[in-house]
Amino acid sequence: ATPGIYFSSEGCGPPKVDGQYMGGDNMKGDNLELTINEQKLEEFNKVGFEFGKEYTMALQTKDDEWMQFVVHTSHGKQDSAMGMLECDGKVSLFAMDFNVADFT
Repeated sequence: ATPGIYFSSEGCGPPKVDGQYMGGDNMKGDNLELTINEQKLEEFNKVGFEFGKEYTMALQTKDDEWMQFVVHTSHGKQDSAMGMLECDGKVSLFAMDFNVADFT
């Protein structure tokens, strides 16, 4: 599956905007929406994070197109019933096609 191929080539590090993957240039996209505790990121940012608290997050495609996800975390650790955790909880691979990837 594509996330596994990505992980094999890129490892635990975050995606590189100036890199390439499977012959194509990496591009910044605008088709995903992040929600935190069921609030859009813009709304959640008005309140902000509390240190040590657990948050429920979801990445969802804006057009409901199904895709595979690789989710990187720079702070804390992830947990997900849908994704396969790698890198001590810093990366989740969602190898099946979904329109939303849920994690905490």
